[in-house]
Amino acid sequence: IIVPSELTSKESKKFRKDERRKARAQGISDDKITFVSKNRSINANNNSDTRKTNKNSTDPENEEHTENNNNINKPKKSFPRINDLLNQHAQQQQQLQLRKHRLSNSTSSNIPSALKQKYIAIDCEMVGIGPTSTKSALARASAVDYDGNIL
Repeated sequence: IIVPSELTSKESKKFRKDERRKARAQGISDDKITFVSKNRSINANNNSDTRKTNKNSTDPENEEHTENNNNINKPKKSFPRINDLLNQHAQQQQQLQLRKHRLSNSTSSNIPSALKQKYIAIDCEMVGIGPTSTKSALARASAVDYDGNIL
């Protein structure tokens, strides 16, 4: 398929895309389509550029195809499955709870319960209010006893 030479790189890209669609509709495979434009040929699926690119060239179409080829060679990023992440998080939480339980049992057995009843902890969460969020206001206050039980 001959690409008109007067097209800009963006227009020629659209032209190639439209021609590929037409060819697919006729049942022609992408690997059998070759685009030709004045002394250079471009493979239809943009996976390989059969022309030699000059690194000092200022042709925007050359830069476009070089960029496409670089992106193709990059390996796909693999992401963990969400179920695996959730299971891992649940296991970590169980281990953390077990550590807390062991720690609280070892330290609390040395302290008399009358002394434990004298201690509480208070935590306040503040938020910014107003149009510029410069004034602070109380959002939540939490109080717990020595063992971490909510009061």
